[in-house]
Amino acid sequence: MKTIILLFTLSLALSTPSRAAEPAKPLVTLSVKRQVLDSSHEMLGRQGDTKQKTYTLHVEITNTSSSEITDAKLTGEILVTRSSEMSEKLLKEPLDKIVLATMKPNEKLTVDLGKITLREMEWRNRKVEEKLEEWKVDCVQKEAVIGSVVSSSHFESSEKKAVTPQVANPGSLHPRLGKIPAHRLVK
Repeated sequence: MKTIILLFTLSLALSTPSRAAEPAKPLVTLSVKRQVLDSSHEMLGRQGDTKQKTYTLHVEITNTSSSEITDAKLTGEILVTRSSEMSEKLLKEPLDKIVLATMKPNEKLTVDLGKITLREMEWRNRKVEEKLEEWKVDCVQKEAVIGSVVSSSHFESSEKKAVTPQVANPGSLHPRLGKIPAHRLVK
């Protein structure tokens, strides 16, 4: 009899930490797809041509909890390869926050997050193409992340290599060109 009680106590003690180590279930699930909003193409004659596409992240949010979710925001950041003069850089750019409507249990919302403009320029002997590499989207409620999704497992390693873009001051001087018009500044 003592052996049975000892085995029961031992199995209970060993099973308790495994239950405590399980991660908490997220309150929402997110599904993200890249979607084209607009595209344009301009021929420059012999010099080459340019193409421009505007993308958005099409996010579907599902409330998987048994209670309403209020005051939630959708945030995100993207990793984009941008071209400047003769080099390409991987930049980390934030997306605008979106305040979500109150979500009832098992309710789905669909939202377009951000506008990402990518350019492709082709000259006689050179082609420059900007690319949307990776993205991360978080659903935040009262500063706590209640759901998150990344484009791939490479996001974290790529994020370490990325740089935050430096925004020039309006009216700043370029070393060779002089004063930069406001519409030409990186935003």
